[in-house]
Amino acid sequence: MNKALARRLCASADRLQSHAAFLAACEIVALRRNLPAAQIRNGPSPAETHKLIQLGKSTVRRRDGASGRVLAIEHRVMAADQAEIARIRALVAARQDALYLAATVFGRGHRSLARAAAISHKALQNALAAVEDRRSDPTVDRMLDEAELQLMGAPTCG
Repeated sequence: MNKALARRLCASADRLQSHAAFLAACEIVALRRNLPAAQIRNGPSPAETHKLIQLGKSTVRRRDGASGRVLAIEHRVMAADQAEIARIRALVAARQDALYLAATVFGRGHRSLARAAAISHKALQNALAAVEDRRSDPTVDRMLDEAELQLMGAPTCG
């Protein structure tokens, strides 16, 4: 077998292992967060991401009638939109958790894992950093520790 073919086969095997690690982590996070695993795997759609950005920008400026000077800036988000924002944020956090678990438990390389999750290397780094920041919360830390044990095949407590 020539060297080029051997390198391609190794790269292909690495991508498959990263994809399998990501899928396994998605399933565990889905069970723990009571979210559909397919939504965690795929992440929020571009339309959902756009909606989240637009809702973050929904402001109303109250102006003085005579001078036109801005008196106050209010952020108005409907209750239904707030629920949608919470759902999308939960989905994003769950996907970040799955990426974190695949990287730490299975020791997958960042570039390979980013390709498996169909995101950029920088987006993966941002996701991993976000999870590290959230780990300061004892509830999140405990959930991730239990998910790590579950992915390694050890029994969990509670």
